[in-house]
Amino acid sequence: MGRHSTIESIARMLQIVKLMSQEGGATLSEMEKATDIDRWTIKDMIDSLESMNTDGKGLCITEYKDPNDKRKTYYQIDRKSLWTLTLPGLSLSDDEGMLLALMMSQSQQTPVLKAAAQGLQTKLSWFKDAQNYQIYNVNATEKIISEEAKEAVGVILKAIQQNKCLSFTYDNAGNSKLARRDVMPLYMFVYDGGLYLNAQKLEDGELRTFAVERIQDVPKITSPRKRPKPLPYDGRLEDPFGPFCEHKGFTFSVTFDSWQGWYNMQRRWPDSIKVKRNPDGTCTLTARTRGLHVVKKWIMGQAKNVKKIEPKWLRDKILEEIDAMTSSVRQN
Repeated sequence: MGRHSTIESIARMLQIVKLMSQEGGATLSEMEKATDIDRWTIKDMIDSLESMNTDGKGLCITEYKDPNDKRKTYYQIDRKSLWTLTLPGLSLSDDEGMLLALMMSQSQQTPVLKAAAQGLQTKLSWFKDAQNYQIYNVNATEKIISEEAKEAVGVILKAIQQNKCLSFTYDNAGNSKLARRDVMPLYMFVYDGGLYLNAQKLEDGELRTFAVERIQDVPKITSPRKRPKPLPYDGRLEDPFGPFCEHKGFTFSVTFDSWQGWYNMQRRWPDSIKVKRNPDGTCTLTARTRGLHVVKKWIMGQAKNVKKIEPKWLRDKILEEIDAMTSSVRQN
């Protein structure tokens, strides 16, 4: 099998788990073709997944023959067993094991997170394409899942798995009073070193994002009589300017001078961002997003190198903010 880092081992195992957890499972040949891992290594990994835990909480993997072709053996995972999985066989810390269990659970909840099972190692640097979301360092999980948050995370994932609701006390930023939140959880995600929960408010079905570190107690699982209609996944985790979307989707372009243009040509951008060099040496970046606030901050941070902004309404909003800022600074 060769030597692999912990991250590579997790990535390879997630690939196999994902294929076996799909409807009908997968054969060794299918898994070999999809992952470029040889079938003998895959079989060893399957054996390890079944027997890695001494407490009986390994993955439940069933084998069955194709009724139309007895030469084919399918391996299938009982998805319910994903929740109880721990991975001492990989010598993971408690935090690493919890993060992996979290990502496995997430991969069943929302389409974009299937990428977690198809190349975890690529997430260590930056968004490679629109199907990846960033995790800079899987080993540095203290902030993502602290000791205090582990129990809360466990309850949240259990509620998602059982299609139940949650009630918890939440600390709103800039608000001195704690507030009780009653929500229907949809999925969790990691972004920029933080762990977040996307959920709908029970009273009106409005989508809200909660930072797990601001949940002040262990959430209580509830089963209310009335609950909102679940919102379909809206692709926010694929947004190149972050998952905290507050605007309808829009396409914009920014043209930079030759110096900043060279810099932007060297960067690794997700596939949803297009960068081209112009004949005069400038560079034009085009993207589609719903993160208006982040886009404005990002453009303003490079203001002296910006030559052109489109559409006009976005340019006007940025100029208004610059005017307001300069006016305030001059008055003080």
